Amino acid sequence: MAKRIMSLLLAVVFLAGSYSIVVRADESVSDDVAAFSYISISADEIQRTLSTLTLPRTARSLTLIEIRDVRLNGDFIEVIGNFEARNFHLRGTMFASGLDEYIYVAVMEDTQNVLDVLYFEISTRNNSRTLFNEAINHSPLFKLYALSSNGDLIVIEQSLSEIDVDVSSLDRLTPDIAPGINDALWFTGIIEPTESFVIPSEGVMSMVKNDGSARGFTEFDDIIEELRVLRATNTYLWAGNLYIVNFNIGSDLFSARATPSFDGSIVDINSRGGTSNWTSSLRVVGSVTMNGQIVNLQNIFQIMNARVNIVADNNTVFTSATADGRYIRPTGGSVQISVAGLLSSLPGATGTVATILSSISATRPGTNLVQGSNLGLAPNTRAFGFTFDRSKLDSPDHHLSLNAFASFALGGTGNRQAGVNWSFDFFENLVLRRSYSQPTTNRFVSYRIN
Repeated sequence: MAKRIMSLLLAVVFLAGSYSIVVRADESVSDDVAAFSYISISADEIQRTLSTLTLPRTARSLTLIEIRDVRLNGDFIEVIGNFEARNFHLRGTMFASGLDEYIYVAVMEDTQNVLDVLYFEISTRNNSRTLFNEAINHSPLFKLYALSSNGDLIVIEQSLSEIDVDVSSLDRLTPDIAPGINDALWFTGIIEPTESFVIPSEGVMSMVKNDGSARGFTEFDDIIEELRVLRATNTYLWAGNLYIVNFNIGSDLFSARATPSFDGSIVDINSRGGTSNWTSSLRVVGSVTMNGQIVNLQNIFQIMNARVNIVADNNTVFTSATADGRYIRPTGGSVQISVAGLLSSLPGATGTVATILSSISATRPGTNLVQGSNLGLAPNTRAFGFTFDRSKLDSPDHHLSLNAFASFALGGTGNRQAGVNWSFDFFENLVLRRSYSQPTTNRFVSYRIN
């Protein structure tokens, strides 16, 4: 990186209450290196510092961090430098921030394991704010927040003009919105919420069934309304507990709210022939607000390790089934519209729907399958389950879906009952800091053989 920096003079003043930290560094550096002061916040001060945006007396910025090279190639980015006499090499993918179309953030890793990157940003317009270096607010910015090997928070906030990198290509990209924890909700992985609370599943379902407002919880009307739409367009809906976590970052209040839910349709069967498509889809329904306004940030809640079981009543069998979805696998970096999993089936099962539903075990022998292909059900299958391979749902357009094609088997007609069950893990943010247990997820739905 050819950057003409001669006789570098840095003077940065930070206020921590009535206490000020003044850092001056007079140093000559080579044409190929940009050197900057940084803030270091000890691990035990991170929570209070971010909540108040007031630097503690222990904050230090006594040395320089070197940025030797920044390389952009499409949405791929590399940052090479030196921190405390150790070389780092950051590599990652650029995404759009949910807050502004001209703010770009990255999901990055350090190949040298020197820095644990929490947040990386390049803003190409005057549309971003810093945490501490207010003098450069409302200008194009270069920001890097990371944890050092001893758990200290390292904060680098510089004017983009100080970095020798051509960012013109960024504005020509149409990247996906970044995961929330790599975007403006980056802090949720290192601090505790200011407050958190839960609305039980039965309370959520009560609000969904009520045609009025969310009964005193009008700040969640967007979530309740989305659930109402899903209920109105399907024959069944289940919604779990609604989790709310709030974080104060200075004067800004961020709130993440989400509930796991599944929905689908069980339709009647014609005894004279043909098949009926029974469906079930699992998703996270939620939103993020900043200072009371809904913002386009990806949520920090996620579903992982999902499995669906489905049972038909007497005189009904499944002739075929397919699995589909849009989700992220933990070992991959990008959204994949592909599904793999494990099938477990019970051909010739007998007993009540509830009994059979509880007997479909994830440990039964199965077969690896891929999206779009017939799941290969055995003849006369009345019940089966499908485990989605290491699936992770954390975006509004993510879902896992099952299509089961049911038809009439010999016997009588009349009213019947189907059973659907989803099991999964529900976590808060990508580092799995908190997991939440869920109530029973069985749904029994009436249908008729005509």
